Formats: sequence, structure tokens, C-alpha cells
Amino acid sequence: MRSKDDYTTVMDRAELLHILKRNREQHEKDFNRALKKWKKECRKALAAALKKYDTEGWVNLNLFKDLPKPNSYLNSYDSAIKRVTLDTRDSVELGSYEFSAWVEDEWEWRGLFAANTGTYLSR
Repeated sequence: MRSKDDYTTVMDRAELLHILKRNREQHEKDFNRALKKWKKECRKALAAALKKYDTEGWVNLNLFKDLPKPNSYLNSYDSAIKRVTLDTRDSVELGSYEFSAWVEDEWEWRGLFAANTGTYLSR
């Protein structure tokens, strides 16, 4: 719910859809790259654990605790895209939150996503 002091921005609906779809595409690419590297890291950890089991007869069952699985937030983009697609107006009014998330790609989960995927994208 917007407060009476919330600044709003009116945007062309087609332009907003283009921005949302572009941001979604980049998010999906980043997530898929991180997921691929996560799987590779899990395979390495599992191989090392199996080797340790073969040589020492035991394995640490917490071998994946330092390998958090990347999270996808595509549903946030899909929900926003659906809302804008179903809007029948040529222009859409955005509050500060929507503008920040939908246009600037600064969602409330952005920091968590960057920290989580950054673990793998920087390797």
C-alpha cells in the first residue's frame, strides 16, 4: 500500500514489459550459471567424501553445509510481467517499490541472491 508521500512514476506499458523481460532474462542466466557451478562443486565434495570413506572408513555428513544451493526468484519477475501484461492501459503508474524492483532490478531479495550466486559466479 502506498503512502500519501510515495512518489509515483508513469511509464509506457510496453517499455516496462521490455525492461522486466530483460531483467528476468539476466536473472535466469545468472541463476543457471550459478546452479551449474553449484552442481560441479557438489560433485567435487562428494568425490572427496567418497575417497575419504574408501581410505579412512568414515565421512563427514555435513559435506554440503558450505555449499548453499542458489535460489531462483523468477516467480517475482513472472508475477510482475503478468500484472503488466493484463493491464489494459497504455501507461502504468509505479510507486517507489515497484519502480525500484521492476525497473532498477533492486528487489528486496537482491542482496541475498547476489551473495548466494556470487559464491559460485566468482569461482
